[in-house]
Amino acid sequence: MRLADRRLTTRFEILGELWGSLQALESLRICNLAPEGALVESFAPLPVGSIQPVRLVQGAQSTEVRAAVRHLSPVYQQGGDGATGWASSFSTSVSRLLRGSPA
Repeated sequence: MRLADRRLTTRFEILGELWGSLQALESLRICNLAPEGALVESFAPLPVGSIQPVRLVQGAQSTEVRAAVRHLSPVYQQGGDGATGWASSFSTSVSRLLRGSPA
């Protein structure tokens, strides 16, 4: 180990391309919700056109859907960091969850 290298673990240099994926779960603030889609606030902007897995939870009931990110816009919160609002459309309807009907 070189004197200036303070890393405790070994790191490997990647030559060329290495594909991978990362999944992070984050609770998000839903501003508007409809059976066809939602307006969601998050601190990490998502790529427009990307498909995101979403779990909607209401009480003991939850529904998992896939949402397509349709557009982004900045959201300015008083006294806080700027968040990103993104509008999405769901691949399946969430009307059963919105009505509060059992699954």
